[in-house]
Amino acid sequence: TLQTTTTPSMQWSETRKDILYVEDDEEIHVLSGGTSTVLGSVTSTHPWFVDASQTIWTLDEQHTLWRNAEKIQTFPDTLEPYTILGVTERYLLVKTVLDVHLLWLDSGEKTTIPASHIFRTAGERTVPGWIAWSAWEVYSITDSGTYSLLTRTNKPLADVRRSDIHASLLFLFADSIVGYHPHYRTSHILYETPTPLYSVAIDADSLYVVFDTAINGKRGIYKREL
Repeated sequence: TLQTTTTPSMQWSETRKDILYVEDDEEIHVLSGGTSTVLGSVTSTHPWFVDASQTIWTLDEQHTLWRNAEKIQTFPDTLEPYTILGVTERYLLVKTVLDVHLLWLDSGEKTTIPASHIFRTAGERTVPGWIAWSAWEVYSITDSGTYSLLTRTNKPLADVRRSDIHASLLFLFADSIVGYHPHYRTSHILYETPTPLYSVAIDADSLYVVFDTAINGKRGIYKREL
């Protein structure tokens, strides 16, 4: 039974949807199937991350990275507060309010990407990695350590989604929804409207784009085939 009286730090497993990691009283608990087991100990003030092999990664106040109890690397100062999003063989991925940082495990150096939003890409037709974006720019980061600017927009982005089946991105603007193919660097307008668009999503099979707007004065949830 967890003892915390505040909202605990938690993380879903990278590989299993039925496992949740929760920090309670400086311990990481593994919650699965109605049971709870202790994975290891952490300091409550240190950001932590549990990888696919259930190794606990933490960053302390001196920006030193630990893999369980093993010291791995010390990095330059990183703006706080920050969260650990993931770890690969080459880097630790850290996010602050305004930026995404790749902390390189071999050199201890830091690469900063000016993006305030980020999501994981790990589908069957996708190179494992991340899509990071700001209001004007979209970046690609792979698990192998390559990163690049995919595109700049001429108007502010409200949201970015991905279709794994089509290997493409979906851009939401205030007045339009645009499909973008990162490999060919091509784009096409899927929907355009004089009324505001509030949100967008793609169904699980990537058959439809679903969006919130008003058509003929009636606001609702609408869909369009991809």
